[in-house]
Amino acid sequence: MKKITVFFVCCIVCNISISQVLYKSPKDLFLVKNFTIQGNMSGPVDVKIQLEENDYVYIEAIGQIKVGDYVGYADPTGLLSPKLFFSRYLKYQNLELGSLVLISNSEAIGCKKIFRDLGKTYNLPGITDYDPDKITKSPIRDYVPGYYFISTGNSPLYFDINDNILADNSGSFKVSVFVIKYRDHLNRNYFNICPEKEPENGDPKKNVIWDKESAAKSFYYHGTLNSSYRGGSYDNAGCQCVYGDFSKTLVQNEENQGSFDIGYWLLRSGTDPIPVRNYYHLVLDVIPHDLFEEKFGAKQTIYKIFRNTGY
Repeated sequence: MKKITVFFVCCIVCNISISQVLYKSPKDLFLVKNFTIQGNMSGPVDVKIQLEENDYVYIEAIGQIKVGDYVGYADPTGLLSPKLFFSRYLKYQNLELGSLVLISNSEAIGCKKIFRDLGKTYNLPGITDYDPDKITKSPIRDYVPGYYFISTGNSPLYFDINDNILADNSGSFKVSVFVIKYRDHLNRNYFNICPEKEPENGDPKKNVIWDKESAAKSFYYHGTLNSSYRGGSYDNAGCQCVYGDFSKTLVQNEENQGSFDIGYWLLRSGTDPIPVRNYYHLVLDVIPHDLFEEKFGAKQTIYKIFRNTGY
């Protein structure tokens, strides 16, 4: 029995040390890759991204391509004209002509008008405005063509243009791919450093600023009468801390706890407009949390803590 106990202790120590080595920076929690797909590029194009099962993937694309000399211009969602008319040009028969196509081992799918859908699903306080530079310049300016999902298996990721005749195409799509692994999503609070006691006007001991969130937002997301704070300076950007209604002590390892938000950390310089910060918060924090919770349940989506977050 003693040997078994020692073995278990060793495993716990080893796991903690490994987690500390893996996460040197919040950049280790996610992957982002940007590239260009030319309208006349012969595909499928291997973009050197290897997905694993349960990876959160967010793909967006902006720009337009000219589909031939007479057909017209397409954004990444493709031409809106009837498919039947263009059926002989379609490389992928069930998708729009000229659309950007995402290909994995399991399926080929076309870009969707994400922000039109997100406006219905994510009409949340503080993230209802988005970066206008990210919105496609088309007759309808209320979306970013893109797609998000949880990967169903291990697979390389490819892209293609849905057009059989590429020689007379021109233009390009700028594509961004964000990937967050389930384990890294759960481990994000490794960087959520919070005061043990509820701060008032910042924390002079650490020379950092804490901005108290509205009572309505705190109650809605973090429990009745609890108070939540966000890091308001460069050093604690991305941190969110929640304190008990009576104890005024840090809430940890519960559904009501705060979370380290990658999107706010990534734009921590403070020079970026609010819509840009909200955009990255939506893509890297809000949507992955919702998708993982939908798949695994709320209890399996509580952020883990690997070290003492209080100071």
